[in-house]
Amino acid sequence: MSESPHFLHKLFEAQVKKNPKHTALIYRDQTTTYLQLEQKANQLAHCLKKMGVCSGQYIGILSERNDLAYQAVLAILKLGAVYVPLDPEFPAERVEFILTDCNASLLLTTTLQSSKYTSLPCSTFILDEKNPDWQAEPIEAPDELTLQPNAPCYVIYTSGSTGKPKGVEIAHNSVCNYVDHALKIYNLNSQDRIYQGFSLAFDASVEEIWLGLAAGGTLVTPHEKAIRAGAGLSQFLEQHTITFFSTIPTMLTMLEPPINSLKVLVVGGEVCSQELVKRWSKPGLRIINTYGPTEATVITTYSECYPDKPVTIGKPIANCEIYVLGEDLQPVASGAEGELCIGGICLSRGYINRPDLNQSKFITHPQFKRIYRSGDLCRKLPNGELQFTGRRDGQIKLRGFRIELMEIESIITEYSGISQAAVSVWSQSPGVEFLVAYLKPSEGQQIDKMALHNFVRAKLASYMTPSFYEFVEQFPLLASGKIDRKKLLPPKTTDTVFEHKNYLAPRNELEKKLADAWAKVFNAEKISINSDFFYDLGGHSLLAGKTVSQLREDPELQHVSLRDIYDHPTIEKLSTKITRDLAEHHSFEQPAKDHADAKIQKNNLRYFTCGLLQIFGCYLQFGIISWELLAFIFILKYTIDSYSLHSWQPYVAIAAFITLFPLFSAFFCIALKWLILGKVKAGVYKLWSLFYFRWWLVRQIERLFSPIRFLAGCPLFNIYCRLQGAKIGKNCYIGTVNIATFDLLAIGDNTSINQDAGINGYIVENGNLIIGTNTIGSRCFIGSRAVLEINSVMEDDSFLEDCSMLARNSTIGKGQHYFGSPAMPANQGEPIPELPNQVEKISFNKKLLHGFCYYFGFILLEIVYTAAFLPGLVLIYHYSLNLLSSIFIAAPLGGLAFMICLYSMIIILKKLFTRKIKPGTYATESGFFIRKWIIDLLMHLPEIEALAESIYAPYFWRCLGSKIGKKVEVADLPHVTPDMITIQDGGFSAGAVFAGVPRIYLGKVTYSPVVIGANTFIGNRATIPLGIQFGEKCLLGCLSIAPENEQAKKPEMAWLGSPPIFLPRREVHTGFPDKLTFNPPKYLFWIRAMIEIIRIMVPATFSFLIAIGILKCFFYLNDHYSLINLFLLLPTCSGMVFVLAGFLAIAIKWLLMGKYQPVIKPLWSVFIWKSDLLERLDNIIFSRVVLAPFMGTPFVSLFLRLMGVKIGKRLFSRP
Repeated sequence: MSESPHFLHKLFEAQVKKNPKHTALIYRDQTTTYLQLEQKANQLAHCLKKMGVCSGQYIGILSERNDLAYQAVLAILKLGAVYVPLDPEFPAERVEFILTDCNASLLLTTTLQSSKYTSLPCSTFILDEKNPDWQAEPIEAPDELTLQPNAPCYVIYTSGSTGKPKGVEIAHNSVCNYVDHALKIYNLNSQDRIYQGFSLAFDASVEEIWLGLAAGGTLVTPHEKAIRAGAGLSQFLEQHTITFFSTIPTMLTMLEPPINSLKVLVVGGEVCSQELVKRWSKPGLRIINTYGPTEATVITTYSECYPDKPVTIGKPIANCEIYVLGEDLQPVASGAEGELCIGGICLSRGYINRPDLNQSKFITHPQFKRIYRSGDLCRKLPNGELQFTGRRDGQIKLRGFRIELMEIESIITEYSGISQAAVSVWSQSPGVEFLVAYLKPSEGQQIDKMALHNFVRAKLASYMTPSFYEFVEQFPLLASGKIDRKKLLPPKTTDTVFEHKNYLAPRNELEKKLADAWAKVFNAEKISINSDFFYDLGGHSLLAGKTVSQLREDPELQHVSLRDIYDHPTIEKLSTKITRDLAEHHSFEQPAKDHADAKIQKNNLRYFTCGLLQIFGCYLQFGIISWELLAFIFILKYTIDSYSLHSWQPYVAIAAFITLFPLFSAFFCIALKWLILGKVKAGVYKLWSLFYFRWWLVRQIERLFSPIRFLAGCPLFNIYCRLQGAKIGKNCYIGTVNIATFDLLAIGDNTSINQDAGINGYIVENGNLIIGTNTIGSRCFIGSRAVLEINSVMEDDSFLEDCSMLARNSTIGKGQHYFGSPAMPANQGEPIPELPNQVEKISFNKKLLHGFCYYFGFILLEIVYTAAFLPGLVLIYHYSLNLLSSIFIAAPLGGLAFMICLYSMIIILKKLFTRKIKPGTYATESGFFIRKWIIDLLMHLPEIEALAESIYAPYFWRCLGSKIGKKVEVADLPHVTPDMITIQDGGFSAGAVFAGVPRIYLGKVTYSPVVIGANTFIGNRATIPLGIQFGEKCLLGCLSIAPENEQAKKPEMAWLGSPPIFLPRREVHTGFPDKLTFNPPKYLFWIRAMIEIIRIMVPATFSFLIAIGILKCFFYLNDHYSLINLFLLLPTCSGMVFVLAGFLAIAIKWLLMGKYQPVIKPLWSVFIWKSDLLERLDNIIFSRVVLAPFMGTPFVSLFLRLMGVKIGKRLFSRP
């Protein structure tokens, strides 16, 4: 055999020589290089040659799609033999017929497939058995053979009109011509990854396999389950960065675009709709519609598809001739309909052992020589392209398979008692099609539908088996006497194959729900609980998707996924799976029954009594604010009166007040808790009860007055928790203040609770305050933003990862690793982060020293905050005699000065304290960690949010050490390490994103860089774990966690949830010009700059207005009332100032925005900037300051209604 390129396997061997180490095949994550595949194929060829395989013989291949199958194909071709692929799903009778028809010399198969057959017409060779002789064969190619280019290469069996499949024999030069020119059409190269999804028995596999190997690319082959599971196909394509995907339109309708890695999308096998093209079109993706019968070697014509261009089957590939002929086999006029006939090198050698068909289908035309009559009707358009218009016989395409209806009818009439049969396609809804068999029984015969169905299914492939069987007395006929299939009536829902004598009715409510949903999808009256969705009912991926949508309408079944249908394809199995899921996650799926009646019992007396008591509670809160101010003023006045402003005593007094006041406030809150509430016990308490009032009052005063919100992450917080009643072990790190029920919290030794984790210990449900326990063992890890619901337990050495939720009444066993919301055991293959396994022992003296350092770090925070206020206080003092000047000059200028001073001091202190932090692991018991903790305190101040999402924010983060590109939008980044953050050009980080938050465990803290790619959007409160690098144009949804790094790096991906799921399709708005989204003109830049200066000033200005109001009240009361009256009246006046500030914020909302309506606006618009101003005012002042004293009371509803919120009666707002 010469080195001619006209032999298929030579195209592969050329790539072996060119790039032997390149990956040829990936199957189940195992890679095979070109050289490895070549050597194994050579060894098999030598082995087969010794068995007598030689040129011209037909060798069957019956194997799963794996490396053995490809080795078998290559080995057969190297010996000059012809490969005959068989599908493992073919019925035994069909396999036996094919092997007999082609007179196969040998069948190459696997242990699994061979076990299905008791007798075969040829000998077999088991590919996956250990064969020493095979392994010992030389790895060099067998000797060259003399072979003609038109020698047969492979045989594909297609549906036959007589009830028997017919073998189409393709020559080497035909398939090589196709491969040569298709490579140019698709522009494939060695960097492409080709999805090999078609069965080897379907000629579309020739396109996938040989284009991939001839281009030097990589074939990526899924296992059978992944192919069938349409739900997993998109994920498979994304995970393996497939660039070339050939499929049928029906399958494409089941996938959600975009698949970002794709460069070429080929559709064929059935009609492709314009809507499908529009849906999948995107820049950088070529969509090519192809047409071609097996008899003309894979494809004959092709057409580039565009959203605004009608879909056609295009023009022929090189060396293929296309003719549109009439009934007289003469060319029809341009635009007229005719039969599509094909000529040229692409034509097959003909059908094996079918001279009758060869004579009728492959004819010799007097003008065009040898042509193939396809039976397809088309017309030629003015641009030369062909438009497919239908079929002229009984051959149809269903879900990508070419089916001869007459073959099915022939099999049906073999069944005893049937005199005539017709098969038609019934479209239940667009894209949902079934085969329906219409039967005319012989006189006096009774037909058992289920027995007939089993008979047919044993002889035909599953895609050829009818789903419905209908009895008719007479068939509607055409004038020619043929059956008029168009007049066959749709199947009757009461007379289908689903009603058979083995019918099993639903046994419980869940099975009935499932059966009803399935019956609706399949248009059946009843479905047996043991009927297989796919094999018995004829379901496919589109119907599976419709079924899941139908099931999810029931709240109890909202967790059912498409994969569940594939893994549990009967109602009985699916019901068992759902029942098991509900039992395992009962506390998450349904409200726990650990409280009183589910029905809320209204008690007006209790509600209004609690409201009256809460008025006193609000008075007490405003009193604490006022009395704190009074204490400071009286200490300052006393020292100045006793000494002088120039002496050292006033400054010592101020320093002592600043130093000791946090200690006093902490012990005050502890004492108040034990005095008012005592030791809290787990249980159910009525909302608005006396216990609720006491619990609410303690919570409110602690949040307002205690330094707790600044203590997270330092050992002093552990002491505070213990004094509040919590059981805290040794060497624990608690990086969150989201703890509400200290008495019921138990934490073992050496446990780490990372930033912003939630362990509140209570919920409010159905009019009840339910308080529960939280038990955390030793050496446990709780990630950032993880949540433990009530009555949850973490045993020793257990892990709850970032952004995960441990459901109510749940337990993580010893050493277990949970992830997700709700938290589930992490995947076995998921790597657990490397963490230290022991805690460094620290001496008592060192701990004491660190404690003092932490405390004085907190004092430094107070000093910085106070210093930032000084310019504004000076202005207020300067304009103190003029109220209007104080409001309109001192407050705004003081607000601006405060923000400038605060940001400047943060930047300076960051440079002094931590300099540039390098990635790595550091000890928590170190001076570095304490300095970093102090900077984190400053970065966590509410006023930082004022700068968020402004054009000034990138400059601020750059000054702190972050790498921020051009045209970046960045909001607040709590708990981050600025040196670890990179946001590339056009990136968008929304509010409260956790990006690379340090991971702390067993006395070690780890820092690692995070990259947000160009034009990537990160949603509000999303979490990006350490080391993640997002690719370009990605999206991470709100409250979601980033995927693993390999997935995150891929461009144009979208993720949502925890654990993250890939979003293949999302709503995109493209109705705005670039100047309003990404490339604003200079005048918009300056308008935004001015508006955002005002926006940054507003929160601090409100703070000064509140301060001015309280001071004015103080001076007035001090001048006109006694000290006792001052003490009693100032809280009321302070409360009025807070309420007036709230009314002012409400007025600004209505003046600026009016009533919000659903709307989509571009980023660079005044509407967005005004809305941002209101958002900052709400976040920093209205919700956090004005509403804070009223949270958990009936009064908060009044403010929210005035803001425009529609609220029902008796709102509970979490304090």
